[in-house]
Amino acid sequence: MNKLKLNEEKTKLMAINSNCDINLEINGKSIEQVKSIKYLGVVIDNELKLNEHIEYTCKKIVKKVGFLRSLRNKIDTFTAIQIYNTMIKPHFEYCSTIIYTCCNQNQKNRLQKLQNKCMRIILKYSRETPINFMLETLLWLNIEEKLKLNTLINIFKIKQNMAPKYLTENIRYVGELLNYSLRNAEDFRIQRLQTTAAQNSLFYKGLKIFNDLPNELKREKNIHAFRNSCIRLILNEII
Repeated sequence: MNKLKLNEEKTKLMAINSNCDINLEINGKSIEQVKSIKYLGVVIDNELKLNEHIEYTCKKIVKKVGFLRSLRNKIDTFTAIQIYNTMIKPHFEYCSTIIYTCCNQNQKNRLQKLQNKCMRIILKYSRETPINFMLETLLWLNIEEKLKLNTLINIFKIKQNMAPKYLTENIRYVGELLNYSLRNAEDFRIQRLQTTAAQNSLFYKGLKIFNDLPNELKREKNIHAFRNSCIRLILNEII
């Protein structure tokens, strides 16, 4: 349609949830079949389990944690935090909604262990120091909490038409199906999905946690006020 020429050398074939071998040729050239591929910084595997993405992310974080450790005795705590925020933190939060909705607890635990290591380096605390104490000292959220917060913010942006159209046009509200008003009329309408893979998606799991927010917060229009309120609720284990 746009007269773009396909580069057969860079084109790969991946069969999702299938181990079958597929022979595909384009312009007489055989297309390589792969079990995983990196796309926009996310490693997608043919089973959509994100194991390889977490492995890839952890390796990148480990290298930079080593760099932070080598500098720690030469810099103050503020500078160490700045290095973490600049070089390491973005790896934990990249594609937050995918990690929050699709990754299992063991995968998230791997990321949490690396965050724990960073906190110990920054604060110069021992391995016996409680995780919650370090989080409170640094005023940080743990990995699970931060992923949840970022997911809620993304849903907020979708609701307020601050997200791309291909996201905002896919949402529906409970009130659209009724001829009378209900307290939850502005809640997202969530489709009934049977498979675990389908339920581990932004438009199921993400919408569900947003619907569970207090009604006043769901009506909030200011993104900064919404974010701060969500942080308080998360820290108080209300959501």
